[in-house]
Amino acid sequence: MSEMAPAKMRGRLTGINQTMIVSGMLLSYVMDFVLKDLPENWAWRSMLGLAALPALILFFGVLKLPESPRFLVKNGRPDDARRVLSYIRENDTEIDNELDQIQETASQEKKISKSTSWATVFSSKYRYLAIAGIGVAAFQQFQGANAIFYYIPLIVEKATGAAANSALMWPIIQGIILVIGSLVFLGIADKFKRRTLLILGGTVMGLSFLLPTAIKFLVPNASPLLIVFFLSIYVAAYSFTWAPLTWVLIGEVFPLAIRGRASGAASSANWVGSFAVGLLFPIMTASMPQDAVFAIFGVICLLGVWFIHSRVPETKGRSLEDIEEENINK
Repeated sequence: MSEMAPAKMRGRLTGINQTMIVSGMLLSYVMDFVLKDLPENWAWRSMLGLAALPALILFFGVLKLPESPRFLVKNGRPDDARRVLSYIRENDTEIDNELDQIQETASQEKKISKSTSWATVFSSKYRYLAIAGIGVAAFQQFQGANAIFYYIPLIVEKATGAAANSALMWPIIQGIILVIGSLVFLGIADKFKRRTLLILGGTVMGLSFLLPTAIKFLVPNASPLLIVFFLSIYVAAYSFTWAPLTWVLIGEVFPLAIRGRASGAASSANWVGSFAVGLLFPIMTASMPQDAVFAIFGVICLLGVWFIHSRVPETKGRSLEDIEEENINK
């Protein structure tokens, strides 16, 4: 989507992907809540079986999805690229200008494509942009969002003593916050700089993890629901900053010559982070206070803010070619 969207609308259109993801999450939480009282053998089968329906819709939708103009030009199909651009651009002048720019970039990249390898991704020419995109993808997960999404009933149980199966309404609440946040992002995506939103979101997220620990230290008898309140603030901040913007930025920051490999590396770093957080969170909470675990995530959030400030270029409203030209060889 980032390769087809106009630069001035790229953030908003790419953010639609996040809206669909969190809407699906919310729907799954609701279905889990509705089906929880079925006999055990039927409950989990029904939950998994219903997930096949949107998968089928996606399958048939992808059959009608055109290739991106940049992909078509890179593979020697400029006429097809122009046809696709005619669907998504307003006039012939805009189409011609963008096609010329894409062809020029593709021509330059073709000259070095035979020598492109994993070493190229981290060469001095592209290292700055590669680290920026892969780092953002990794930080998104290691900041702990999926610990909340995977384990919120258990978090509430540990904080309040209530049984986990009676806390299944909390995932629905978190899902509603995520959907609202993603809709907010669609309204502001192309009005604010990417770095500004990521720094703001990361700061609020970090404080949302650290403040409960500080308050509990100062006020030992504070309400056990305090952590749940602050986690809701975390989810709200995450939902319109790091959640959608990570993938917007990954789609914008990698040059064409390394985009395939670098995007794959970023996605891998993201999934490794998701796996690590999902695996380690229950182990950590079993061996140390839950507040201490969230404090660790808070520190990681603030490290992410530092990373954005020092290592990530601004990409809002700029063509992919302009971003590449300004940031290579840094």
